[in-house]
Amino acid sequence: MNEMQAQLDEEKRLRHELERSFEERMAAERSQWLQTLAAERSQWYAMMTPLYAAMGQTPPPMPTPSRPLAPQAPNTPYPSEGSNTPGAGGSHFG
Repeated sequence: MNEMQAQLDEEKRLRHELERSFEERMAAERSQWLQTLAAERSQWYAMMTPLYAAMGQTPPPMPTPSRPLAPQAPNTPYPSEGSNTPGAGGSHFG
């Protein structure tokens, strides 16, 4: 019994370690993506500014995110098959 408990504890520890590693990697990738996005936005703005000036207009202010992007909520499960069964509760198609 103690051996099984020790094995379960080890599996739990490994799972938590993998989850933590995954979350750290995702955070690093998200940070890199946001930096790339900001650099591309700056390049776009630098390219558009002379075009506005050539047309005698003032360019709009540099776009900035109003808030940091939040992680997406996990997908919700599909409704049960019974709720999508045609004819359950009457069919409008015949």
